[in-house]
Amino acid sequence: MYFQYTKKAPFVLKNLSIQIKKGEFFSIVGGNGSGKSTFLKASIGNIKPQRGKVSFLGKETSKLKGDVLFRSFAYLPQHPQSFFIHDSIEKEMQETVKRHHVSNGSEIITKMLDAFGIQHIRYRHPYDCSGGEMQKAALACMLLGNPEILFIDEPTKGLDPISKENFAEIIQRLHQNGLTIVMVTHDIEFAARYAERCAMMFDGAITTIGTPKELFSGNYFYTTAINRATSNMHIEEMLTLEEAIETWPNHVLI
Repeated sequence: MYFQYTKKAPFVLKNLSIQIKKGEFFSIVGGNGSGKSTFLKASIGNIKPQRGKVSFLGKETSKLKGDVLFRSFAYLPQHPQSFFIHDSIEKEMQETVKRHHVSNGSEIITKMLDAFGIQHIRYRHPYDCSGGEMQKAALACMLLGNPEILFIDEPTKGLDPISKENFAEIIQRLHQNGLTIVMVTHDIEFAARYAERCAMMFDGAITTIGTPKELFSGNYFYTTAINRATSNMHIEEMLTLEEAIETWPNHVLI
């Protein structure tokens, strides 16, 4: 797949080829300007590549009707405030229920708010919520439509550690329930901890694909802080804090 925003502009995506399996948690990592967000936009049909195609269940997305993509895909943007158009979380969710023709809408909304732990912001204006609350509310709205794939753009950017942990728990639960998740991020720690497979993107192309262990082990610069800190200890490489704790059960956290 190739994409450029204007004819005279350089290609943002170049010879990009990737296949994501149903039900997996796939993460694309890379620095700012590497083309990650553009990849997501092409994947959900917001932009059309000049060369190549995007397929979903064997069919080109450009040939699918808009309502099919609308029902199948959910997209959590980097700035979730751009998702909201109504003056309360409840109104936003009611509109989502209406668009997706969800039966027992009020009951489902209540269950979703409880599941995400955001019942207390039900009648609040989205812009009066914290970043973590707004992110949860946007995700709750999207899941009311029961999508098959969730695309996420830089979900941990700007989140405090507690909000990040809460978001991770939600994403893990969704994945365990069978939802396919495609995430782009510069947060290697988060990708290494939760994704099943990762791809590295550089200058609009995928340079390598593999498990977090395959991608981030043996790489001093493009890896996790734990891996970098333990690289000279003559022990098996580890990527996450959980692996370090398991290796050193008698550790003391400082």
